[in-house]
Order: sequence, then C-alpha cells, then structure tokens
Amino acid sequence: MIATAFPHAEELLAGEAGIVVPHRDPVSLASAIRSVVTEESRLDSMFDATADIARQHRWTVVASKYLEYGSQLVRSGSTVAS
Repeated sequence: MIATAFPHAEELLAGEAGIVVPHRDPVSLASAIRSVVTEESRLDSMFDATADIARQHRWTVVASKYLEYGSQLVRSGSTVAS
C-alpha cells in the first residue's frame, strides 16, 4: 500500500506494510510505485504485512478487545466521573 503522509497511514504502514510519501510530491509517489512494481520481494513483504494488519482489525477482533476492556473496568470497580 502506498499512502500520503498522515498520522493513521504512518502508524499502519510502519515497517514493511507500505510506503508513506509526502503530500503533493509526485516524484516520491512515482518512486514508491516503481519500487513496488519492480521489486517482487518488496511487494510480497507488503502483502504479508498488510494481511496481518487486516486480521488485527477485523470487527470480531476489535469487538473482543472492547469487551475485554469493559470487563476489566467492571471487575476493577471503576466508575465514570459525573
């Protein structure tokens, strides 16, 4: 995946998941596209990394985490300030 620089892209594409390029920089964008098209090993690494990210962000996984966090709050006796 290739994206322009914004916080969520920088976080999600860290490592081998993708390439972040500066906004309004067609030379960097072209270079990123060229590297993905010409470097098969890079494309394979990006594919594997983004597949892992997709698995971590499935709704069932995210919902499970929210349920666990909520259960921890209930068990700890936390209350909401009013």
